[in-house]
Amino acid sequence: MCGQQSQAYSLVGRSRDPDRTGNDQRLFLYEHYLGILQDLQPDFFVLENVPGVLTAHAEGEEIFQRMIRDFRSIKPAYEVAPSYDELTKDPRAYLIDSVHFGVPQRRKRVILVGYRRELAERHSSIRGVFKQIKSLERDSVLSVDDAIGDLPPLRAGEGDNRWFGPYTKNSSLKDYQLKMRETSPGICNHRARTHMGGDLERYKFFIEHHKNGDRRTTLVDLVQ
Repeated sequence: MCGQQSQAYSLVGRSRDPDRTGNDQRLFLYEHYLGILQDLQPDFFVLENVPGVLTAHAEGEEIFQRMIRDFRSIKPAYEVAPSYDELTKDPRAYLIDSVHFGVPQRRKRVILVGYRRELAERHSSIRGVFKQIKSLERDSVLSVDDAIGDLPPLRAGEGDNRWFGPYTKNSSLKDYQLKMRETSPGICNHRARTHMGGDLERYKFFIEHHKNGDRRTTLVDLVQ
């Protein structure tokens, strides 16, 4: 086991001088993930990354293309569904927005579903796993009010970071709110942060301009 671990992490142990390459070293964090895959050798993996990885370049090549190639080059070798070849013309098809999967938040991320190449050789249907996930997307979305509209209103500084209190009776709860209450003992982590001095000055600035009829004031006016 120790020998396997040493071999796995030798791949990610390359030293890069950020001053020499001029690259954002966060672009290479996925290499640590490669080491974990080599060590644990799971049948499948799911990797999440920011949309910017699709257009990022480093060391003279596209980072996304490099990632796909590196997944194929480790042992065991991994493929990503759908294959990079399928999405060369539109790599943004790898993007998934959580709001279309029942989450009350717009969060676009690149989602890579990888599988061991040897599995696909025995079960070709595995190559369609990403398309099956995409088929679950919903057109209807949940709003913030759908999720937390039943929580008690708070003023700045009010609430509690731990236990706030039991739920109050509410006959107009929405489906999502009812689901969240099913196994919950009550309201936790319900607290509004205090206003910073700088925030109060900004609020004052915009309120005064609004009262004076200047409804088109922007943040640019604030810094001038």
